[in-house]
Amino acid sequence: MLLAALALGSGCASPEEPTPRRPIIPQAVQDLQARQQGALVMLSFTLPNQSTRKEPLAVPPAIEIYRGEAEPGGKAPEKTSTKLIYTIPGEMANSYLADGRIVYRDGIEPGELARAAGANAERVYEVRTRAARNRASAGSNRVVVPIHPAPEVVSNVSARVAGQSVTLA
Repeated sequence: MLLAALALGSGCASPEEPTPRRPIIPQAVQDLQARQQGALVMLSFTLPNQSTRKEPLAVPPAIEIYRGEAEPGGKAPEKTSTKLIYTIPGEMANSYLADGRIVYRDGIEPGELARAAGANAERVYEVRTRAARNRASAGSNRVVVPIHPAPEVVSNVSARVAGQSVTLA
C-alpha cells in the first residue's frame, strides 16, 4: 500500500508542465533553378540548413523532387499538379553537392523528346525537404522548363590543321 502511494505521489522530475515535442520542419528551398541539357533536366538549389523556427538542422534533410507536365497556355505553374518522382535520403545529400548547391539530373525519355518536337512540351518542378517522416517543408519556388528535342548527332566530322589553327568541317 505504501509503495502504491509513493508511486502515485511521485511525478516527473521536471518543475514545469510537460510540453509536446516540436517537430523539426526545414525552411523551404527558395532558389530552385532548372534547365534542359540534352536529354536531361538539370535541377539545382541550395539545401536549407535551418528549421522554420530558425534553429540549425543537425543533419541534412531528405530531399523530395516533384514533377508535373504543363500545357502551354494552360494552368499557371502554381496550379499544375505535381507528383513525387525521386527522394534523396539526407545521408546521401552530400553526394549531390556541386559548388555548394544540390544538383539533380532528371532524364527525359526518347519518346517524350520526339513528342516535344512540335508540341511545346513543358515540365514543372518543385522541391520539398523533410527532417522528420511526417513533416515536410513548404514547397519551393516552382520552375517551368520547356522541353525541346535534342539536336541531331553530328556526323562526318573532319579536322584539318593549317599552321596554328584547326579547321573543322
